[in-house]
This record gives sequence, structure tokens and C-alpha cells, in this order.
Amino acid sequence: MSNTLIIAKKEFQDLVNSRLVLIALGLFILFALFNLHDTINFDYAGVNKNLFEPYSVFEITLNHTLYVLTSFGRFVAVVVGFSCIAGERHNSALNVLTTKPLYRDTIINGKITGVFYFLICVYGVTVLLYTSSFLLLYGNTLESNIVDYLARVVLILVISVVYSLIYVSLSMLIALLVKSQALALVLSMMAIVIIDDIKTSGFAGYVKLIASGLFGMNPDNVMINYLSASWLIDMILLDVRPFSPSLSLGDILSKANGYFLALALYFIIPTVLSYIVFVWRDVR
Repeated sequence: MSNTLIIAKKEFQDLVNSRLVLIALGLFILFALFNLHDTINFDYAGVNKNLFEPYSVFEITLNHTLYVLTSFGRFVAVVVGFSCIAGERHNSALNVLTTKPLYRDTIINGKITGVFYFLICVYGVTVLLYTSSFLLLYGNTLESNIVDYLARVVLILVISVVYSLIYVSLSMLIALLVKSQALALVLSMMAIVIIDDIKTSGFAGYVKLIASGLFGMNPDNVMINYLSASWLIDMILLDVRPFSPSLSLGDILSKANGYFLALALYFIIPTVLSYIVFVWRDVR
């Protein structure tokens, strides 16, 4: 077994045994169950759920599944990324790892791999719960599109994990830069607020004001919005409509490739910075 996989296995076990992570998971499951209850019992636009058009059921249920994973899952992702670094930094386990014959980038790779499998397990169980519930309720309606429906469920899992890894990498970077565990966790949680705030028109107005005053530039709102990972999720849903049964998976990937590339970059950039910080800084 390679060193990366050994570290990944250890990281997975550490996350499962972490009290902080278990608390975050408990809250995530609680919010997910509340959301599922509200989704099932909500009377959409005054129309009885048994009278939904097949396409409406198809799209609405998938939208809600992605919503719970991206909106609530990112808090779990922040706690997971923070725990990967801060916990081991606090008990000096990270220093022990750096004294072993391992490249430091191998340690980061192993941690991210362990987190990836952890998120797959957590989100996989959530997706299974949501999908099975919707199929039990609307199985007759979805029967004719069941294969396409399940393919979109896999797409949800991929988008959610990539999106969450952005917050994992950000919180790992913050935990490497900030020695205080409490401050690192607060700053990591603030990253969620800041990312959400970037997509607002008010933030865009401030950026335009500064850019115009200092550089004589007038950036487009969309250019500014692209800085927000949560805006990318909004646009995938609103602009691409990946859960519209009238679109094939090929059509979806073609329309959303710019958004998917941006999501990947937002994961890659803080991860690369984490490599640099971890290689060049003392983590004690």
C-alpha cells in the first residue's frame, strides 16, 4: 500500500473518531432530515404533490437533494478540513508525520484522499436516503425516466463532493496559517459567509467602486460573481438546469463546463497554497 493510501486510511479513521466531526455530522443529518420532511410535505404553488407533472417531480426532487448537500454539507467540509490539520497540529501528530521519510506533499495528498472517501460515504448515505424517499413517494411518476434520474443522482454526488472540497482545502490552508485552533475554526466558518457575500450586488458595487477609483476599471458583475463558489452552484441550477429531463448528460456537461472548471480551480488553488505553506513553514 502506498504512503498516500496509508495516510488516507489513517485520516479516514481519525475523522470517524473525531468528536467535533461527529457533532458536525449530527447537525448535518438533523438539518437534512428536517429539509427532507419539509420537501415532502410542502404544497408547491398550491398544487397537490400527487398531481405534479412528471418533469416537475424529476427536477424538484433532484434540486432539493443538491441543495441539502451543498448548503449544509459545506459546514461539515469546513470542520473536516480544520480537523485534518488543527487536531494533529495540537497533539503534535503532524510534527511526527513530518519527521518520517515522507514528502510533505504526500501527507497533504493522503489527507485529501481520506477526506474525499469520507465525504463520499457521508454524501452517499444522504443521497441514498433522499433518493429512496422520493422514489417511494413518486415512483410511479418517475418510472419512465428512472435510468436518467439515477444518472443525475450520480451527477449530484460529484458536484457536491467537488464543491465541498473547496471548503476543505480553504479550512486546511487557514489551519496551517493560523496557530490558534479557535481562531482558525472561526475564520474557516467566516469563509462560508464571505463566499456567500461575494455573489451579492452590494459586494459587486464595492469592488466596482474600488476598481474604478484605483485602476479606472469597471468590471462586469458576472466577473465578480465568478469569485463566489456558491454563485457557481446557483448558476449551474439556474442557467444550465442540469436536472431538466429534456437535456442529456452530454448537453449538461457542454453547457456547464465553464462552471465546473471554475469549481475545480477553487479547489486546486487553496490546495496548492496548502502544499507551499506546509513545505516551507514550521507547523509546530
